[in-house]
Amino acid sequence: MPQREPKPVALWRFGLLLAAMRLGGMLEVVLKPFPRKIRRLPGWRPGISIVIPERGTPDVLERTIQAATEAAEHLGEESEFIIAVNGAPLSAYAQLQHRFPQVRWLHSERPLGFSGAIEWGIKEARFDWVYLLNSDMFLAADALVELMPWRAAHVFAIASQIFFADASRRREETGWTGFRVEGGLVEIFDVPPEDATTVRGHLYAGGGASLFRRELLLRFLPRSHPYNPVYWEDVEWGVRAWQAGYEVLFCPTSHATHLHRATVSRVFSKGELERILWRNQLLFSMRNGFLRRSRWTLVGGPAGGWDAATRRDLTRIRQALSLVRAWWTRARSPARSVDLERVHRKFYLQPPQAGRSTVIVVSPFAVYPPSHGGARRIANLLHHLAREFNIVLLSDEESLYDASAMRKGTGPIAVHLTASSRADAPGVPQRIARIRSHSHARIQAETERLAASYGADLVQIEYVELAALIEKQKTQIPWCITLHDVLLSETGESAEDQFESRLIAQYDAVIACSREDAALVRHKRLVVVPNSVMAPDRYVPSRGSRRLLFTGPFRYQPNLAGILSFLETVYPALCREIPDVELWVLGGRNAGSIARQYANFDQPGVRVVDHVDDVAPWLEACALTINPLTGVRGSSIKLLESVGFGRVCVSTEEGARGFRDLRSDALLIVPKVEHFLSPLHELLLDEERRLLLEKPDKQVLASISWDRAAVIQTDLYRELLRATN
Repeated sequence: MPQREPKPVALWRFGLLLAAMRLGGMLEVVLKPFPRKIRRLPGWRPGISIVIPERGTPDVLERTIQAATEAAEHLGEESEFIIAVNGAPLSAYAQLQHRFPQVRWLHSERPLGFSGAIEWGIKEARFDWVYLLNSDMFLAADALVELMPWRAAHVFAIASQIFFADASRRREETGWTGFRVEGGLVEIFDVPPEDATTVRGHLYAGGGASLFRRELLLRFLPRSHPYNPVYWEDVEWGVRAWQAGYEVLFCPTSHATHLHRATVSRVFSKGELERILWRNQLLFSMRNGFLRRSRWTLVGGPAGGWDAATRRDLTRIRQALSLVRAWWTRARSPARSVDLERVHRKFYLQPPQAGRSTVIVVSPFAVYPPSHGGARRIANLLHHLAREFNIVLLSDEESLYDASAMRKGTGPIAVHLTASSRADAPGVPQRIARIRSHSHARIQAETERLAASYGADLVQIEYVELAALIEKQKTQIPWCITLHDVLLSETGESAEDQFESRLIAQYDAVIACSREDAALVRHKRLVVVPNSVMAPDRYVPSRGSRRLLFTGPFRYQPNLAGILSFLETVYPALCREIPDVELWVLGGRNAGSIARQYANFDQPGVRVVDHVDDVAPWLEACALTINPLTGVRGSSIKLLESVGFGRVCVSTEEGARGFRDLRSDALLIVPKVEHFLSPLHELLLDEERRLLLEKPDKQVLASISWDRAAVIQTDLYRELLRATN
């Protein structure tokens, strides 16, 4: 019998859907200023529940249960298996029921759809963490064990890495998820992991091979029923979780193998699957604010473009009501402003340790790899502070990070990245404009989200450039700021001085890097945590070298000005007296292109090098280092690194700020750059005297160690935490 043509959809139903979107937009505007607070969940009981939604694939299911059982046997916790059979006779599973008596079998003659089946199973689960497993997914023996350490109060879900059973197929599914927006429509995709071990953030954990916090999943599940029977509901869970203040992780060391659509291909035709995918893509884009009324015509609208079944599905009255509820929920979400485009730029380096206080550290500049003095200071202090605290690093300059650099970070439990295009502010004093530019809305929102999500005990701000973050902070925990360079004048009368001083005064504690800087700051709780050095395990004498070394990224203007001054006033004369002298300049990113703009660099023996991850080999290869800086605040880490590695450093008096009284023979201080010629000439030619001066002194190294500096900062944190408890 030929199928009857579906009845046309009344136009008023399209109007209902359009009205729902308009109402949702109004709710968004009205409710946005009144977000809910992030609600942290209590601890969880040990154990996991493995829930498998099943419809008509008992032949494949047998292998799935067997593999999951073996994986569960490796756990040091209890486990249970729940299989929600729906839309298929239970009699088809009689043999499996006999073979796997530990499994709890739920049965519904009526098809429940994916979200309906798992909701049923999850409500029956005993444990606080639930692993959702497709009936055509086979777990590796250690798949569950690898996930367990990453459970945390701020985590909603942890996805396993997925491989196809047919290894020759292109990997369209990996478990690490992302998205892009084209014309208002969200397109989701999986990408191969950047490395085999680092746990990462991502948009959503697929409902076929992921571990979920049960209480949160039960909260999000009813909102995903409009996607029935299948697809995109887990994407909505992920977005809802991020906006509720929880995080979604991807664990590449937890492996699962997918037979790929072994279930849905038996239930739905290829054409119907494609239609459901398209419908739910459209639905998700509308429900989550990507597709707004202004883009209505791009997806067909009332004029046509949708097939009849999709028109019926999307214009039901309950669909319109569900759309309004979705916009309401999103508008009130506590972390609604989370930057979903950058959730994949989150690196989870080690699980948080229970019983430790959590510190959120925020930097406007890249920390890993530590390519400049400020980054090396932060990286070294975090390495030591991590012995007592769970450190969460939030950093701007996202583009300067890569996965390989993250693996070298020894300190933070997680690194979160953000970025913003900073614009000049004409007419605004430079220091004020710089603070306003760096303290942008994205880093402000992410600082607030991380503090609430992780239940942080303290926020540590790095650099005065982020001082304005204190203006909108809503937490009741201590906020501390490190002023790497104190730019305040001695009188403190300028508009810039007053602006900075007003912000600094709002912090619970202030850290300066030198006594000279501290003398310029007025604050009730001011501590000096000096720049320091991590000395190498071995000392390599500079015998046979006539190479000078300057390290300093050109992005810091005093570095560029200092080396240009040296090249103009000292280096030509030094070359005339010592023809084989060389000068290596480690100028940071884009140093080569910057140097080509100045004729001073075009001299014999001068070599300009862009960014290097490790300065140690360059220090070992040189005879002396130079520090020809003027007009600086803070203190120079390059000076201490030279002393620590056993190299004499010739520095200006201004460049030695903070270490003028350092009792080290390896530090030679002269008044100005033009006075460098005599000591450099003498020490390059008199090798024995140079070797005598450069040899590291254990007492000096102990006084400038990062261990010592970290103790001072740790004591400050303890004092602040005691005051709030």
